Amino acid sequence: MGGDNYPITLKTDNVMGRYYVASRGIEPGELILQDDPIIVSPNTPTDSASVTCVGCCGVSQTSLPCGKCGWPVCKQECADIPEHADFECKIFARQQIKTPLPSPYCFIAEAEYIKVLRCLLLRELGKDDPEKLERWNMLQELEAHIELRKTIPKLMFMSKLIRNFIHDVCNLTEFDENTIDHVLGAIDVNAFKNVTNPMLPPGTYGATNVHINASVMYRKGSIVAHGCRRNTQSLTFPNGKLEMRAGEFIPEQEPLTHAYVDLMLGTPERRKILKTEFYFECNCSRCADPTELGTYFSALKCTQCPSGFLTMDNPLDFCPYWKCNKCPEIQQTEYETELLAELREEEKKILKSGRKNNAMIGSWIELLEKYSEKLHENHYALLQIQLHLIRCMAKVTKPPAELVEDMHKLVNKYKKLYRTFYPCMDDDQE
Repeated sequence: MGGDNYPITLKTDNVMGRYYVASRGIEPGELILQDDPIIVSPNTPTDSASVTCVGCCGVSQTSLPCGKCGWPVCKQECADIPEHADFECKIFARQQIKTPLPSPYCFIAEAEYIKVLRCLLLRELGKDDPEKLERWNMLQELEAHIELRKTIPKLMFMSKLIRNFIHDVCNLTEFDENTIDHVLGAIDVNAFKNVTNPMLPPGTYGATNVHINASVMYRKGSIVAHGCRRNTQSLTFPNGKLEMRAGEFIPEQEPLTHAYVDLMLGTPERRKILKTEFYFECNCSRCADPTELGTYFSALKCTQCPSGFLTMDNPLDFCPYWKCNKCPEIQQTEYETELLAELREEEKKILKSGRKNNAMIGSWIELLEKYSEKLHENHYALLQIQLHLIRCMAKVTKPPAELVEDMHKLVNKYKKLYRTFYPCMDDDQE
């Protein structure tokens, strides 16, 4: 599973658990670690019109049924890929389990069942295959937060549904409750999920990093800590192999970090996700800074003075006050949450409107102008609107020079802020 001659040292403490630090200064672009996958499994497509192949994990808008189990593959060769053929395919074919799944199992995305099955079957296949047994043992080392998960009703419902699917539908009664719960927790906390390039529109299949939609579990990669300004960058190859390099100079003894969540979210939303899905409260330098490293990424415009901005008085509080940096104005936390909820409702209406592209451009510009009066120009919610606008602009046939110039300005602004939180040794990467 790869050698260990890397410039990193494993450390453990009560706050961060297991994590890596630089054993010496690491230069930008230098290889930090490589890791082979414990398991690779498909994700649910974010686009409801698309399908993820259960073999190669490629995303397309058409699919074929696997000749053995009937589950979707993008081509018949994918039905023979070992990650599918040797794992859930045999179970689905034997038990005649077809997609779409019936109620109540349809309440959970089908890809989630496949992830759990592939992990569990490592144990059974490992009885005759030492390599798979080694991967199963690695899976057992990963943090699962089982006790914390038992306190969350939604997760307990999902856990029970998946256990019933494994026992009653798949007829795999050899896996007890604790084993299944550990696998579920390990997946939720440790899986790397391939994400699309944020500068490309959904559906741009075949572009770099867009056509693969997989969850991948790693032994070493899962130990790297989270950072809201990460200092590493990762590349996942088609076979699932992970390569992690320094995104900037990393001083000796500095923890290695990568992003567990989307760093293009503001502090309140980021910290909430980390707390509810990864079971820790992030207190990093970005989270503790009301300005988010000088970007004002979550800041609101003051309602009382023309040049002030409202920032969190204590960003590490989940219900902070919002204080103006120029006048005595203070707003309760509800002001911020209600303002963003209102914006998102309007955003959803535009996305569901079915308008033609030129009309969509007008709608996004109108929404952008409306909320630019209430939010800092760098606010992450405005950036999301700008991304929608960029995608629509990119679809215009023979765009006028003025539109091209406006699009380039928006793209360059996004890239500048993106690089603040995702340092990269090569500005053309990612």
